Amino acid sequence: MKQTIALSIGCALLLGACTKSFKDSKSLPEVSSFASIPGQTSTWVTVTDSTSFANYTNFDEHWNYLYPWGSDHNGSARMYGSDSDHSQIYLNGDGSLTLKANPDTDATPSSKSPYLAIHYHSGTIYSKHQIQIDTTYPYWEVSVDLQAPTTYGTWPAFWLTGVNTWPPESDIAEVKGSTSVWANTYTGSWQTHSTTVSDAATAWHHYKAVYNLLKNTNGTWSSNVEIQYFVDDNLVSVQTGTSFEGSPMWLIIDLQMEGSSGSPGPNYDVYYNIKDVTIRKGTTPFDPNSFYRLVNVNSGMVAAVPSASTTQGVTLIQWPWEGGNEQQWQIATVGTSTYALVNRNSGQVIDIRGSSTTEGASIVQNDYSGAGSQLWSIADIGGGYYTVTNSNSGYVMDVSGGLKTQGDTLLQWAYHTGTNQQWEIVRWLP
Repeated sequence: MKQTIALSIGCALLLGACTKSFKDSKSLPEVSSFASIPGQTSTWVTVTDSTSFANYTNFDEHWNYLYPWGSDHNGSARMYGSDSDHSQIYLNGDGSLTLKANPDTDATPSSKSPYLAIHYHSGTIYSKHQIQIDTTYPYWEVSVDLQAPTTYGTWPAFWLTGVNTWPPESDIAEVKGSTSVWANTYTGSWQTHSTTVSDAATAWHHYKAVYNLLKNTNGTWSSNVEIQYFVDDNLVSVQTGTSFEGSPMWLIIDLQMEGSSGSPGPNYDVYYNIKDVTIRKGTTPFDPNSFYRLVNVNSGMVAAVPSASTTQGVTLIQWPWEGGNEQQWQIATVGTSTYALVNRNSGQVIDIRGSSTTEGASIVQNDYSGAGSQLWSIADIGGGYYTVTNSNSGYVMDVSGGLKTQGDTLLQWAYHTGTNQQWEIVRWLP
């Protein structure tokens, strides 16, 4: 059956070229309190947060040593590690974990295809919390910060694989002996995408996958999942996991060697650093306990309150992203299919001046009253783009005249498929 995409979570800027290099993500500002909107429901759960590598007590709560099936896989490294053996897997005391691979041989080859001779001892871990995308929790987000070795013959990865069957597989970050970082989906055939991250081994980079269960055209849930892969909060690839629905998956972090990354590998110790692993799941597309930026597709600028004003009735504008609270929005679920968009700085919501139903009326901020002019529906139109439609007037959020100048105002207008009426919705804070 033909499918349409259910609302996605936090789409980011789509990059046209797979060879673009990325810098470290900008430091996130401190989270302020979230607005209380009557009728709002909490719809997201954090399964694992960034503290799981803070100490071994936390580690033992969230992680297992080795692979789910043992010490061997498809490379030339055999994995070692346990509660009493941290030679290959150890915490650094700063919230990060290191997997270490060192040259060492074993008499018996790997027990897994292609049965390579063992040339290294290394480390791997997998999450105690399985990821299952289904109609109970149709939206998931899995993210991590990595310093991943890129030397020829090294094969670090951060990936999901089926518990009961293979496929499914989703490689959120896989590095195979070069500065190309791969995002892959396997469902019987491969979908792949590589992004060049020139300093992947020496600088921290943020890798994320967002999983959205798709809906059929009649509104029922399908068995397929849209997967959005991000590097440093930039959307680099959108792939489809067929028959992912209901299939539990393990999250694995491993430092394999040789195999697909080339041979011979290095004759010295190699280190793979990991921190801030986060697993989240939701029942609705947007997390009411996060902040988002609304990025106009036409201009690349974000919806903002001018001069960080806290005055009611101020007309909203577009402005280059600077990270200010006046450019960040809480998307609060009100009812089953509408949202109130709350400014982080002022605590006021996006509204239509005078609750007007006239085309061209200004979009402003006001204190929340629950009026229909303050409620919006958000529709995924594909490619990581959304329309934001006022519940009272039926018109969409628009940048006046399709202009690309900073300071141009926002208004409501009948939808005509213009990119000035389309938005990327990027989650800014966890």
